Amino acid sequence: MHLVVNGLTNGLHLDLVSARADNGTNLDCVSWSSGGAVRDYFFRNVPTEARTASFTFAVQSGRWVEFTAKPETGPTRLLRNH
Repeated sequence: MHLVVNGLTNGLHLDLVSARADNGTNLDCVSWSSGGAVRDYFFRNVPTEARTASFTFAVQSGRWVEFTAKPETGPTRLLRNH
């Protein structure tokens, strides 16, 4: 199953918390991706007998952050396999 969720306004986003089929099976999100405000969720373990599913989302404010890493410099030590 492929679920697409569009973003909200004012920098708010929906993030999947849980998914459950009507027979009580927890649906496992095997992968997800995002592009801008859109989120794509992919599920593989949807029971064939399931007729409906419930999804719980968290609403949160989005923030962009940037991390900069500075590698240590100095003499390089080569490790040899013995």
